[in-house]
Amino acid sequence: MSDPPSQAEEPKDQHDASKTDAGIIVTPGSGEFDQTVSPGDTTCSTEQRPAVSNNISFLLLLIGLSLAAFVVSLDRTIVATAVPRITDAFHSPGDVGWYGSAYLLTSCAFQPIYGRVFVHFDVRSAYYIAFGLFELGCLISAVAPNSTTLIVGRAIAGIGDAGVLAGNMNIISLMAPLDKRPIYIGMVGAIFGIGSVMGPIIGGALTQRLGWRWAFYISLPVAAVTLISLIFFFQPPKNERIREPFTKRLFRLDLPGNLLIVTAVIMLLLALQWSGVTYPWNSSRIIGLLVGFGVESALFLAWQKCHGKDSLLPLHIMTERTVAACLAAAFFLGGATLLVVYYLPYWFQAIGDSSPLQSGINLIPYAIANFLAAVLAGIIVTKTGFYNPPALIGPAVGAIGAGLLCTVRVDTSTGRWIGYEIIAGAGFGAAIQQYFLAIQTILPADEVPIGTALLLLIQNLSGAIFVSIGNAMVRNRLASGLESRSEFSTSEIVAILSAGATDVGNQVNPSQLPALLEAYNQALRSVFILAIPLSALGTALALPMRWNSLKKKVESDSTAENSDGSMKVV
Repeated sequence: MSDPPSQAEEPKDQHDASKTDAGIIVTPGSGEFDQTVSPGDTTCSTEQRPAVSNNISFLLLLIGLSLAAFVVSLDRTIVATAVPRITDAFHSPGDVGWYGSAYLLTSCAFQPIYGRVFVHFDVRSAYYIAFGLFELGCLISAVAPNSTTLIVGRAIAGIGDAGVLAGNMNIISLMAPLDKRPIYIGMVGAIFGIGSVMGPIIGGALTQRLGWRWAFYISLPVAAVTLISLIFFFQPPKNERIREPFTKRLFRLDLPGNLLIVTAVIMLLLALQWSGVTYPWNSSRIIGLLVGFGVESALFLAWQKCHGKDSLLPLHIMTERTVAACLAAAFFLGGATLLVVYYLPYWFQAIGDSSPLQSGINLIPYAIANFLAAVLAGIIVTKTGFYNPPALIGPAVGAIGAGLLCTVRVDTSTGRWIGYEIIAGAGFGAAIQQYFLAIQTILPADEVPIGTALLLLIQNLSGAIFVSIGNAMVRNRLASGLESRSEFSTSEIVAILSAGATDVGNQVNPSQLPALLEAYNQALRSVFILAIPLSALGTALALPMRWNSLKKKVESDSTAENSDGSMKVV
């Protein structure tokens, strides 16, 4: 390892030592955040930055970020058990699908722009706005006098959700040393997963005890804790880019590219939301939406190529070897994860005759295993310096768990399905956060927010796509299974397919129930079968990820010193 160059050896046109190409500077004498951040990373050496594990301010900030991750993930699923009461209040059964999809539509569509916002605008202000939009949407939903207002509130909350998720990862990349990030990213990501699982449980309890509006009010007190932690404990490095004229920064957001990708994502998600439920797959509306998605996507890619480095999602980021591997692996592993998390409660309700609340409780072992595996993987990465092992082993373990879930039957014991979901949860939890760490390690500092937003977009889209595919598989397999049995008439099959998971048993007489449960079980098992190759692809597609040692990178960083005595990360 060579010594850092002396002052005399520096080129005459070198930038001032307090600046970097990333546009992020920290001036000398700024206390615990004295550092210069280079394009390669946003951390400084362990000598310059205090030990985060002993830094009370950072830990309090981390608690605030974790709470934010919890409430935004909670809001994605909390509405599930509140929907029956909402439809009763507004007499709006036709709007049921929009209560969840409005949130997902805007969250996916606005995810990419936050990658640019966190690069060209003040990180703390951008996070305040995103979290404020999320809370405003929740408040509108809580006080909504009608169904339309509730849907609007859900859409606004989704816009904020996109910024909170991207902001969490960006703040951790700014504040935590590279060798400590695996634990923190794993913890915040695992808490996000727990929030998704706990949503139906908390939503059911609040709806039953206090009313459905409290499913949206619950996030408001948490917002206060998060904002206080940001105000007092988040001191981000100064960003040179915010000194540029506002119009120039606005141009760098690539608004035309945003318009193209927003419309493309919305058309895709609408097609997935409506297909096979509101309209048949071969209807003109669904075909038109899918064709429109293809055209808009082609235009978006062409625009990105023409717009160069200022494009919304620069092609050189998407085609970088490790980033491309992370995106591909995350797409399929995210699909496998959502299939298990979404359809396992469905199995509890349809086969086990559990209530929505009880089905959520039955998923707690999965959530605990997911959390512990994510934290343990973070510790292992911190100790070894490599994120590749959990990124490769985790999906394989998840595939084993999904394979075991394929063996469930109507009479499967509680102990067995608990063990199966623990294995699946542990595998998924160990792997899913490693993609964020890899992107933060590989990309320059000013491209980390863009890469993070792109990864979040891919994960959200994969969930929407594969859950819709799973829904079509379950319906088709159930229909064919019922039609092959002589016990059911055509009218009974139509009634069964139209009924909810907890109401299917009421559509037939007791003598038909065993055959119905067997057909339903076979249909749901097909989804778990799909999760096996998806998980396996998560391992296969992660193989091209570079084996970069975090330890060696940190050690190398600690030797690179600027002429003014500050530490430069290279």
